Amino acid sequence: MSAEEIEKLNTEADKQFEGNYIEKFQKHVEGEYFPGKVLSWEKQNDKVVFIGENASMEMTVISNSIFKIRYGIDGYFEDDFSYAIAPDFKAHPPKFSVKEENACVIISTEMVSCIVSLNSFRCKMVDMFDKVILEDEKGFHWKEEMKYGGNVPVCTMKTSETESFYGLGDKTGKLNRKGTRNELWGTDCYGYTNDTDPVYKNIPFYLGLNDGAGYGIFLDNTFRTYFDFGKERTDVTSFWAQGGEMRYYFIYGPELIDVTKQYTELTGK
Repeated sequence: MSAEEIEKLNTEADKQFEGNYIEKFQKHVEGEYFPGKVLSWEKQNDKVVFIGENASMEMTVISNSIFKIRYGIDGYFEDDFSYAIAPDFKAHPPKFSVKEENACVIISTEMVSCIVSLNSFRCKMVDMFDKVILEDEKGFHWKEEMKYGGNVPVCTMKTSETESFYGLGDKTGKLNRKGTRNELWGTDCYGYTNDTDPVYKNIPFYLGLNDGAGYGIFLDNTFRTYFDFGKERTDVTSFWAQGGEMRYYFIYGPELIDVTKQYTELTGK
């Protein structure tokens, strides 16, 4: 193959994927891949493992208010290693219950429950009064990364009209990230303006406030990542990475200060 032909292929790949899932991939519905149905599940000490048609999920109970969620495409999980979690962090998993009911598996601690659909892998987090804190829209799915190979892991979640979002590190613009799309990639951008993104410090952790219930999402992935808080679709929040594994922590408050305290326990102070 000539250099001109290779360059043409690379240019075409760039058009298909330039690191922006929402703009480049949303119209290509045929390119979305989903876990399918849950074929089996099993409680294993501090976690519940779900085996699906096209992917698997590992739900680990870290504490009464923290769940760690990992997905393995085609049932393959990467090494469970993180540069972000503090080396001296010790999880103290509480007693929790697991039951199957109405085509769902319900994992419950004293403070929060995760309801996993056996038909779609979609998750819903509710408090002890069954009030919804956070709920998957499409949930976890992935795209083929055409330029470099591999996959783009994506999560999409429902967003209420009054929900607010904060965090992600150094970000210009308003404190509330609602209605924005954000790129996280350490960048030296001297003389940046109010619309510059990304800038210096990028932390893939955000806080959500949904009808008085505070929660946090920490995306533990070292690839270039993106967070869309209802900019493309006003009722959907999305986050994705250019590669790697979809591994994130759900942290329940219910106060935002409690969410932040628990996050710093995970990553160090």
